[in-house]
Amino acid sequence: MSLSDDPNAVHPADPGNFPADAARSTGAVEPAPAATPAAPAPTAPATAPGNAASTASANPARKRALTAVAAVVALAGIAYGTYWALVLNHFESTDNAY
Repeated sequence: MSLSDDPNAVHPADPGNFPADAARSTGAVEPAPAATPAAPAPTAPATAPGNAASTASANPARKRALTAVAAVVALAGIAYGTYWALVLNHFESTDNAY
């Protein structure tokens, strides 16, 4: 006997065969999952005395470089927006011109 012959067979594609659907249709409330204990906060690894100075001096240079890149991107966006407003906005195009 196959699944198609059995009138009581459960078909996986039938949306009423999932526990959440049964709980929703009967009004039953599923129990809340148990709370997990909070994990301890990770601690920062200890650094060697020589490493602390090189890390501190590298951060301002990195910040300056990222600020410069952000400024270039912002200026490029402003320049393109100005070009679009003054020039490109006035062009008209069509797909069906002969």
